[in-house]
Amino acid sequence: MAPSPRSSHPVHSLRGILLVLALLALVVTPPVLAPPAPARAADTPVIRRMDITAVADRERGTMHVTQDFDMQFFGSGNHGPYVYFVTRQAITGDSEHWRVLTVSNVRAASPTGAPTQLQKDDAAGTYKIRVGDPNRTVSGTQRYILTYDLAGVVNPDARGGHGDEIYWNVLGTGWETPMDQVSVTLQGPADVTGVACYAGAKADSAACGSAIATGNRAVFTQAHLDPKQGLTVVGQWPVGTFVDATPTYAKRFSPASTIAPSPGALGLGAGTLVLGGLLALILFRRRGRDLAYAGLTPGLRPAPGQESAIGPRQKEPVAVRFTPPEDAAPSEIGTLIDGRAGRNDVVAGIVDLAVRGHLRIDEIPRRSARTPGCSPRRWPARRAPSPTGGSSGSPRTGRRCRLRCVRSRTRSSPSTRPRACATTSTPTSPGS
Repeated sequence: MAPSPRSSHPVHSLRGILLVLALLALVVTPPVLAPPAPARAADTPVIRRMDITAVADRERGTMHVTQDFDMQFFGSGNHGPYVYFVTRQAITGDSEHWRVLTVSNVRAASPTGAPTQLQKDDAAGTYKIRVGDPNRTVSGTQRYILTYDLAGVVNPDARGGHGDEIYWNVLGTGWETPMDQVSVTLQGPADVTGVACYAGAKADSAACGSAIATGNRAVFTQAHLDPKQGLTVVGQWPVGTFVDATPTYAKRFSPASTIAPSPGALGLGAGTLVLGGLLALILFRRRGRDLAYAGLTPGLRPAPGQESAIGPRQKEPVAVRFTPPEDAAPSEIGTLIDGRAGRNDVVAGIVDLAVRGHLRIDEIPRRSARTPGCSPRRWPARRAPSPTGGSSGSPRTGRRCRLRCVRSRTRSSPSTRPRACATTSTPTSPGS
């Protein structure tokens, strides 16, 4: 019995289904590609080789460093490399101090003839050197050899009996150029007992390419470093290898340390406060006290012809006076109380002049209930009668003046607002 057509080719049918699924997967899911390498600017220099050799002295552990590298320049306008030396390192477990390194005796040479003038910038934490001539440019691959001394890098008897240690941040994260074929060699006065190295954006981010100890030398290599990536190497020698090696520390700045009180600061602050208080008291007693006539009751003046010394007012009983001082106008008293001549003081002065007989104040009624305000007509004003009797003037001898209405600034209705007008008369001679 012959097989049916549906079951004659099962394998070919399965292959067709898988092929369709694969095509759908390619359409729906985009292909996964490797992330592109970071782009480099066309004119950015590249260090093709970086060889660093450091020989540590037995006395104090000062290292004599030779930094030999080839730098390739692209484009125009290049004057030379920037070289960065790390002079301040963080201390593990100590957030209040920095480990300080000292760079000295920096020299530069170029076997390829590039300018080697040095411009130094000893900023906090980084010792930056510009190698080159600002008036000359370089191109192509140039070789530079830097030599310098580095002190304070040795940790004597590190971690309690494990050995003398050199923990060195050779290439900090300040470099802005990529580096290829980096090697560091540490040489000490005795055989190396341990090595380690780290490469990357942080001091202990990842292990470097290789770290090998051979006799008294430790060699570290790294194939490539991107910009802002550094290299840290660690070499260990027996305890006592480096004699009189003493680390240098500096106070680490933090907001808490700037406000943390200390006995000296507290004593200085308290002394300054006490001294300032005494000076303020002396100045107040000399210049801030009211003056008074010596030997007289406050508020009284010496009699005509009587001389009396003037000095600071003393604390003594003061007689109470229930009447204003003689010849003191109300406007003067009001100005003396608050230090300014306000509206009330001016009104009080006008009323005082009327009381003294110099002015006459008349109330001007409004003309009608529908016309609020004062009448705009001119009114004749006479001087007040003379205190000795009689009239001090007549309508012909007094100047006419416009009466000014002084309204009471109340929130009452216009019909209930009182109005009073005051006029002053300027005396004139008869016939004027």
